[in-house]
Amino acid sequence: MTYGTAYENRGEKTDFFMKNEVTLVTGAAWGIGLTTARAFAQAGAIAVLSDINEPAQQAEELVKQGFKAMSIQCDVSDERQVKTMIGKIVVSCGRLDAAYNNAGINSPVAETADTSSEGYDRVMNINLRGIWNCMKYELRQMRQ
Repeated sequence: MTYGTAYENRGEKTDFFMKNEVTLVTGAAWGIGLTTARAFAQAGAIAVLSDINEPAQQAEELVKQGFKAMSIQCDVSDERQVKTMIGKIVVSCGRLDAAYNNAGINSPVAETADTSSEGYDRVMNINLRGIWNCMKYELRQMRQ
């Protein structure tokens, strides 16, 4: 691993231990995903923020702060969109080094007997199939 210059974070110096590593974070428009993408960027990585809601504003904010970031809109439950997303990362950055598959949703609070099949399928397609879709194409790229 290559170490770069230090970054002042809350008064502490931190090595850029992920200097120029290309990192993907799904579900990065807010919350844990955005916090993780910010941490990758602060560690020196090129942070690729992805979400079903375009996270361009969040990526632009990181760039304004002097970090390397880009955004890609993607519905992780759609395998074609995931394949396209990984392709865009490789075209833009040359590779993919790490991924944090954070995208997920909650179903509305209801008793199982009152939950629709469509609602259940939506949760499973994003929370389970979405991770599988991402890992399938991420790992293919990382093997190279």
